[in-house]
Amino acid sequence: MDEGIEESYSSSEWSEEASEEDLDEQIIRDTRDKIDAAADGDPSLPMLLRELGIRLHRRFMNSFDATDLEDSIELLEKCISLMPAEDRVGRSSSLFDLSNALHERFEDSGDMSDLERSIAAMRACVDGVASTALDQELRHITLSSRLRTRFKKTGAVTDIDGAILLMQKVVDGNLEPTARSRNLNTVGFLCIAAYEKTGQSAYLDRSILAFQEAVDLTPQDQPSRGRRVRDLGLWMEVRHSRTGNIADLDRAILLLQESVNLTPATDGNRAEWLHSFAVFLGHRYQLTGALADIEEGIRALEEGINLTHEINNRNQELAPLRYHLGMQLTWRYERTKAATDIANAIQALRQAIESECASPADNVRRIQSMGSLGNALLSRFRTTREIADLEEAISASSASVQEMKKDDLGDGHHSNNLASGLHSIGYMYEQKFLRSGNLVDLDETISIRRQCLSTAISGHPYAALYGLELGLSLDRRYQKTKSMPDLDEAISLCLSALHQEHSFPRVRIRAGKHLVRLCALASKWEEAYGAARAAIDLIPAGILQSLENSDKQQLIGQIIGLASDAAAVALMAGKDAHTALVLLEKGRGVLASSLEGLRADTLGLHDKHPELEERLIRLRQDLDQPDSAEVGAESPSWEARARRRYDASRELELLLVEIRQQAGFEDFLLSPTEDKLRSAASFGPVVLINVSKFRCDALLVDKHQIWCLPLPNLNVDEIERRARLGNLGSLPVLRWLWDDIAQPVLKALGLVTPPSPSTTWPHIWWIPTGPLRRFPLHAAGYHTGSLPASSVLDRAMSSYSFSIRSLLHSRDQRALSVTTTTSPVSPETTGKILLVAMPTTTGQTPLPFATQEIAVIQALSPELNLSPIIPARLKDDVVRHLPECKIFHFAGHGLADPINPAKSSLLLDDWTTNRLTVGTLMGLNLHTSQQQQGPFLAYLSACGTGRTRDEKLVDESVHVVGACHLAGFRHVIGTLWEVRDESCVDVARLVYQGLRDGGMSDESVCVGLHYALRELRRRWVDGWKGPDVTSEAPEDGEERVAKLKLKGGGGGSAGRADSELLYWVPYVHFG
Repeated sequence: MDEGIEESYSSSEWSEEASEEDLDEQIIRDTRDKIDAAADGDPSLPMLLRELGIRLHRRFMNSFDATDLEDSIELLEKCISLMPAEDRVGRSSSLFDLSNALHERFEDSGDMSDLERSIAAMRACVDGVASTALDQELRHITLSSRLRTRFKKTGAVTDIDGAILLMQKVVDGNLEPTARSRNLNTVGFLCIAAYEKTGQSAYLDRSILAFQEAVDLTPQDQPSRGRRVRDLGLWMEVRHSRTGNIADLDRAILLLQESVNLTPATDGNRAEWLHSFAVFLGHRYQLTGALADIEEGIRALEEGINLTHEINNRNQELAPLRYHLGMQLTWRYERTKAATDIANAIQALRQAIESECASPADNVRRIQSMGSLGNALLSRFRTTREIADLEEAISASSASVQEMKKDDLGDGHHSNNLASGLHSIGYMYEQKFLRSGNLVDLDETISIRRQCLSTAISGHPYAALYGLELGLSLDRRYQKTKSMPDLDEAISLCLSALHQEHSFPRVRIRAGKHLVRLCALASKWEEAYGAARAAIDLIPAGILQSLENSDKQQLIGQIIGLASDAAAVALMAGKDAHTALVLLEKGRGVLASSLEGLRADTLGLHDKHPELEERLIRLRQDLDQPDSAEVGAESPSWEARARRRYDASRELELLLVEIRQQAGFEDFLLSPTEDKLRSAASFGPVVLINVSKFRCDALLVDKHQIWCLPLPNLNVDEIERRARLGNLGSLPVLRWLWDDIAQPVLKALGLVTPPSPSTTWPHIWWIPTGPLRRFPLHAAGYHTGSLPASSVLDRAMSSYSFSIRSLLHSRDQRALSVTTTTSPVSPETTGKILLVAMPTTTGQTPLPFATQEIAVIQALSPELNLSPIIPARLKDDVVRHLPECKIFHFAGHGLADPINPAKSSLLLDDWTTNRLTVGTLMGLNLHTSQQQQGPFLAYLSACGTGRTRDEKLVDESVHVVGACHLAGFRHVIGTLWEVRDESCVDVARLVYQGLRDGGMSDESVCVGLHYALRELRRRWVDGWKGPDVTSEAPEDGEERVAKLKLKGGGGGSAGRADSELLYWVPYVHFG
């Protein structure tokens, strides 16, 4: 009987255990004798005929003598014909027996007329009278089964609908939990049969509701629960694949995890269910990029392989596990570049290919494994550039595609597999073209990708990816041939991919990013603007709140430059500066925006809707946790962390909708309005320097307006050229920054002369974008010679911010600190200052002035009403003291990680085994420390704390300065590159004196650093012996280089003579 139905057939009138054979034969003989002796009209004759018919049917079940079945049917038909009309119960029971016998003959012969007669008899039985409610239930179940059998033969949807209706009546009529859950399971499978035939989502939805209720009614300790939970998970994943609703996939994963947990290692099902669990995790990884998913998937597949070895060691059962293990190891290798992963992936896939093919399904898996082996070899080629890997990759993938074409099953699943294989081969030929430059290889790439797109089912989520990749290949050919049809088709394909709603958000964002560039090539600025806006709007869906920060960084790297290009094409399309600014704000600083949203002030909500605030805080706490890589072994399991994060993410979305329905909270945590953006300039203008390949502009914000200042002399190629040279603080660079950026900006702001001694210094907040973020705009200018006040330092004080949103968030925290304290921050307020000096660090050059620097600050602490804390120079001890400090001052080495900026760190005594990393700091939430004020200042007297070496994250705050800011410090002082050890003492002394003199106000931080830099510049100018400003200074400056101790080595400006002399340049203030 069919799966799911068989549970309902635990007993019946015709399936009782047979008596001893000799007794049965005796009864048959006696009954025949009684029938022969009975006279016509004998009232006992119908029941005798029925008894003999049942006995012969039972004997057939043992002997398979067709004569017995034929006689049984004949006897039961005669019984029914003789049954008195008033014996409705007897007649109904006899129809039941006849239906069963006819169905038995149908199963033996395949004669559809027997099935039709069996169904007709069972319908009449159901319409009759049953002796008990259980009998009537059994008849409904049996007729439902017969209709499903006919549906499988004929495909008539009316039959499966009838089967569902009958089983639903059974469900409604029996509320006993065990029976109800069993019957609901049957309804679920019937609806699945209807869904698979019709493709109508209503059937799938109804099946999931039935499976869910069946699970709800099944106790935890019941053996059937594991399978029922697994069935529900499988079909929720199917619905996800149909609709793209990731909530269904999240739920499916949690259900499969539960089914695995309920199944002991000795149960043969555990390996199968581990396999399904891992496959679903792989699906989610491809959607979200959450590395933890494939980490857990790999663990599950490895366990499944070990269990299969232990239980039966059958290669054909190992093959699917090895196939998916190979795929997921390949994906992890593409993230981590661990050579062991790709070696193990290739080995697993080769083993899967060599497995015995006992069925067509096994052969399909072998073909898929060949394709995945090609992908693994390609992945290794992209790292090693070994041509043998590329050649074998093409060979394996081509063989896979040819096998698929031979075994064409004519269904959608086969088409999707074939399209996937063609997509991989297209990518391989593209790599071959990039290596050879031969247009023949590019033409082959385009031909294969056309086949791929035409093979894919229209509307399938991957169809957008296939169209996008074809468009990019056509674009490559356009770059070579300037064929306008190629460009036009590329634009059309990218536009189609961007607007395919069932596709993955990350694919659609990529399509939008490329479409902006292609439309710009054709000078279609309005179309470029539309594409940019659509892509920017998709970012929240592509980078989910539930992801860990490290996964967000990986995804953000794929959209580098999109926001700047979006702002530029908006201006080219004639949009105003506010429109361009909104695009910049939405598309940059995604990680910071995510964390700041989780840590934003809820004070207004607390006053009017405390219950909503309480729920919001709880969900934020679930989401705002350190990454799994930053927590210890005692932390919750992957399952618990994942469940908490995904559930909290879904609940948070719904809660925010509810909050925004309350009066006065309509824009709660939404993008700031134009008025709110202008309010960021309450204490001084904000200058965003947008850098794009299309144009460069300064977007200027003051209290009254937002406007655009084009910077025609600035271009991204020149910025990147100077960045590659590494002399970012040299005199020529400072003069270039002044001429092309700072001087036009200051003129537009009306800052054309130095402020008079009696006036307050103007204060500018700089927000550079893209590669310009590495340059010292605050130090731009002519600092030698006779030109008066031709530098930023002579016209205004400078601070930096990551975005206007970030600046507004800091201002909100500042307001909160005043609101939630009983008295304003004043010189009388006592706080703590955490002081860490690292004069010696393992593997680094000594910094003898670090101890002196801390001593100077410690001596000033009483005047600042600060109590010093001197922790052990170990990560855990420093982190333990951070929540209680008002100021954190670190004097030592910093390390910027060029591969993973989240691993950039401040080096303590245990840095080789337990680093204080950017990831650690980002995982802290210090906003509610210090009696709700949050910490005031992080002073990072170390090299390159404000530098990101990963160009893909240049618009994110993934460096030590940014991490401290996101952790909750209102102000951070850091450096753009290496600094001189001795100079750090002077800068720190002057800054803290400024804090003292300014009453430790927010403004005093910038004032203190500004005057410190001006003083150090004065000393430097007094000692300058280089050429006058009117002459051309050589790029390397004067050959007058002192032997300087630098906090760090290599990078930004080290190795250039005048850069080393301009030791005051790299210090910056964020806040």
